[in-house]
Amino acid sequence: PYIRTTLKYIHHFANIAKGYLKKIQASSNLLLTIINQVLEMARIESGTATLNLEPCNLSELFHSVNFVFESDVKKKGLHFQVDLKVQHHYAFCDITKLQQIYLNIVSNAIKYTPADYAITVSVIEVPSHKENYARYIFVCERTYDDREQNQWYRFRVIYCEIDG
Repeated sequence: PYIRTTLKYIHHFANIAKGYLKKIQASSNLLLTIINQVLEMARIESGTATLNLEPCNLSELFHSVNFVFESDVKKKGLHFQVDLKVQHHYAFCDITKLQQIYLNIVSNAIKYTPADYAITVSVIEVPSHKENYARYIFVCERTYDDREQNQWYRFRVIYCEIDG
């Protein structure tokens, strides 16, 4: 009986330790991500950041990020849409960095928009001063339909311009 009781305690302790190890691993992954972001910001500020340019389908990239936020949009009762006003649907870009920029824009739009509003994120391609390059402007609009007052309220914010 003592051996069985001892083994049950060891098994119970191992399960508790597993839970703590998962928390430690998740926290260390988060900390590593933050440190990498700080180092990346330092590289950007010092002018030593490098871009990993590769071909990308812009429509697929933006829609894949939108998929991540579907549950948040439904939870807040928001109406969300993306308006791609781009001439070139394929581009050479640093996919990871572009995803981070777009993810930040959409995340902030959802976080700071009250329930029952509509959010439209527009990605607009405009000519660049560099030949064979494009410039993209990200615009976020929030609208609210006040049916009692029969009025529409619109808020427009230009979040980011990328030239390259």
